[in-house]
Amino acid sequence: MQKVSLIMMVALLIAGTASGAEFGKERPVAIVTGSEQEQPAIDGHIVAWSDNRSGNYDIFMYDLETGLEKWVCINPFFQLNPAVSSERIVWQDMRSGNGDVYIYDVVNRTESAITVAPGNQTQPDISGDRVVWSDDRDGIYKIHLYDLRTKNEQILPSGEGEEIEPKIDGDRVVWMDKRAGDFDVYMYDISSGKELALATGPADQSFPSIHGNIVAWADNRTGDPDIAFFDLTTQKTTTLTKPGKQTDPKVYGEYIAYLNNGTEIYLHDIEADADFAPAPGYIKMEPAISSRGVVWTDYREGSRDPDIYMYDFKILADVSITSGPFNHTNPAISKDKIVWTDNRNGHFNVYLFDITTQKEVNITNDSFDHSSPDISGDNVIWTDKSRGNLNIFLYNLSTEKTVQVTTDASDHRYGMIDGNNIIWIDRRSGSEQIYLYDIATGRERQITTQESLKLSPVINADKIVWIDSRSGEDKWDVYLYNLTSGEETAICTNSARQAQPWVWGDTVVWADGRNKNWDIYSYDLVNKVEKPLVTNAANQGSPMIYKNYVAWLDVRGGDSDVYLYDLRKSVEVPVATLPLQQTPNDGKGDPDQVKPHLSSKIISDNKIVWMDNSNGYAQIKMRYILSDPLLLLNTDFPSTNESLLVWSDNRGGYWNIYGFDFFTRSEKPISRGDWDELYPKVSGDKVVWSDYRNGDSDIYMKDLTTGVESVVASGTGDQIWPSISGDRVVWMDNSSGNWDIYLSDVARSGAEPVYKGPGQQMYPIISGDLVVWQDNRNGNWDVYVKDLKSGNETKLTGEGDQVYPDVSGSTIVWEDGKSSDISYYLWDKKWGKTYPRPGNQTSPVAFGKYIAYVDGSADDTSIRKLDISNWKDELVQSGPGQVKPSMDKKLVWLNAMTGRPRSVSVTAGQTSVICKAPGDQSHPSVGGNDLVG
Repeated sequence: MQKVSLIMMVALLIAGTASGAEFGKERPVAIVTGSEQEQPAIDGHIVAWSDNRSGNYDIFMYDLETGLEKWVCINPFFQLNPAVSSERIVWQDMRSGNGDVYIYDVVNRTESAITVAPGNQTQPDISGDRVVWSDDRDGIYKIHLYDLRTKNEQILPSGEGEEIEPKIDGDRVVWMDKRAGDFDVYMYDISSGKELALATGPADQSFPSIHGNIVAWADNRTGDPDIAFFDLTTQKTTTLTKPGKQTDPKVYGEYIAYLNNGTEIYLHDIEADADFAPAPGYIKMEPAISSRGVVWTDYREGSRDPDIYMYDFKILADVSITSGPFNHTNPAISKDKIVWTDNRNGHFNVYLFDITTQKEVNITNDSFDHSSPDISGDNVIWTDKSRGNLNIFLYNLSTEKTVQVTTDASDHRYGMIDGNNIIWIDRRSGSEQIYLYDIATGRERQITTQESLKLSPVINADKIVWIDSRSGEDKWDVYLYNLTSGEETAICTNSARQAQPWVWGDTVVWADGRNKNWDIYSYDLVNKVEKPLVTNAANQGSPMIYKNYVAWLDVRGGDSDVYLYDLRKSVEVPVATLPLQQTPNDGKGDPDQVKPHLSSKIISDNKIVWMDNSNGYAQIKMRYILSDPLLLLNTDFPSTNESLLVWSDNRGGYWNIYGFDFFTRSEKPISRGDWDELYPKVSGDKVVWSDYRNGDSDIYMKDLTTGVESVVASGTGDQIWPSISGDRVVWMDNSSGNWDIYLSDVARSGAEPVYKGPGQQMYPIISGDLVVWQDNRNGNWDVYVKDLKSGNETKLTGEGDQVYPDVSGSTIVWEDGKSSDISYYLWDKKWGKTYPRPGNQTSPVAFGKYIAYVDGSADDTSIRKLDISNWKDELVQSGPGQVKPSMDKKLVWLNAMTGRPRSVSVTAGQTSVICKAPGDQSHPSVGGNDLVG
């Protein structure tokens, strides 16, 4: 019953690719046009930086696991030099007029001062519970150390000179020391209390960095700075001698990131003794490194508009489809086949690459140009002038035969294929019209009749979209034609211009100019709802939609890049952001301007392709869409008690336990590890779950008051599906060879069977003295209850399968498999009833007089709530994809479409903390827009 971890999912996605898998990809962290993002720091999943989008420098952070950016400290004065360790961020803060050191706890969302002493406290660094900084309160800069656990501050023992740029890792602190006249590198071991000179050569040894047993610094003894590092294990110093200037080293594990000649970021692999540039091109400065990757300040948008970028070690690398000094242009993809044109033989010909076989096929090999190929299944089309005018040709991969599709004397542009249908625009009638050719029947027909200019037709199944100038020559609107109904519909006629539409299923997307720049909009054909998808201040264009994915061209980073949006999860991710142009198409391989204003078919299944111009020649690249962890984020098994919601999610690669407090409106990790943790349940301040850290499943518990995590049940086989009420925990246990129900009172110790016998006993739930479960000892699934107070066991159900029980107080509910309805039993009244309702009702949960359940089947499921005192039934959330309810004071459930939990109050009224800051807060008032002051 263990779920597949995110790490395993990525491996499965790339299984079978002949070229294997490589990891590492450049991606933006923070791009804010017209402002400066600088001084990045990284540890684990958190990137922090100094940001002046507000007019002064503040501290911001980005969570690499969730894809969320947050402000850490926004203050009228400057906040600078952030450093990160796990879930804590420290920085230099100028709010008092001189430098102080502040800290932010990401989990508890609290800010506090580490030191506000006289003088300046600058250049802070943090490792675990220890913070170091350079401090001139006594007239000269010295290194201070503060222990967050003991609250003790100390000055590190040292010589007489100035000490700056401290860095800490565990028990070791390194810094620049001027006791000998020039700067040298010294280290202090906190555990032993000993100081050690690491580098005392001629000239300056500066900007040290430490991780583990490696200390690196910039060494200027030869005149130009080189990177040197000292291995504390071997006591050996190694200098990396290279031409030019190498400075600003940062160490993590076996890697040293450094600045080369003031403009490039390089990585040195200590074990391999090799260097490489993870992201060449443009000016890069201020590297920082952690287990997740390298971050830097990036100047691709100019010296006054730096942004934060990173090279992510844990994201699958792009796959190169083409190579060589030729222009490979205008790709299109269908399942595992990619087509494009390139000019390797002097003219643009059509080529195909099969991802499964890893083989390239030359479709055409002529001494004239071919433009804008497209593919659907085994059929490939392109346009060329071999007959004097622009005609569309069809090539079948199975028969290896070419057929001329268009035969009249006009030019045929915007050819596109989908299934058996090929569409295009021509002017044979005197005005631009859309035509369709049916491959199966060999027949052609005219689709449009309106005399107007038309551009960018796209077909998917029985729908064709295009832009149309019937409202005026400089006014373009989006129209749709349905091949099944024969109806034409205006999709968007906003007074601004619309461009480059695309359709998939019941969704149309296009580029829209209503906001004075180009944005991406969508229209739902079923619900007749229009909404903006991307409204970044930069231009977005050339959208394409495939299933729930929308990709487009985006210039927020200066050059054109490719971005992608998941409509179900409402998540946006960068696809290609390398230097220079990353585009769906560029027209270079379209010498006759066959598709000058059209998007490209760049997505199919789990793959996206594009043109990469970062190395001088346009190359075709591909990546697996779901290799981005943000698109694989999912939440499961939500459960609630009192004000706490708990769930399992895979943001760290494995399924771990998280919680959200409805009262304080804060989220916290409850248990994290490099193993899966599933099926959480909560009661009061105790959370239990199934834990796979030892290979099979055991039951673990965390006391949220004490923070202590403990084992409730372990042993042979699996112990899974725990439920807790007060100090009692029940679970399923298959140590006997079949599933039995066990119970433990965690206030005491030991475990005892609730029922151990023939058949399978599964999915136990406990509330007070009652334990319920489903049981097939008699052949069918029945619901049993045991009263722990009396010790009596009772079978509640009769014929047919009765499954997935729940209990709250005296109310017991379950699914009636025979009638597909919800049944309930009131234990205190010894009376039960089935609630008849059309359709399927599943997953019932109880709280007080209420029963919540899932209504519907397959993906079309909603959440409803029944008041059993009056049989009033209300819709809580309509579908699709609303599943797995849990109920206490809140009703929570999972939106399976977005992978996120949802919640509402079971009864009216809710109290929330508005402000919980230090000091007194008084005289509150409330105004419009839910504002409290």
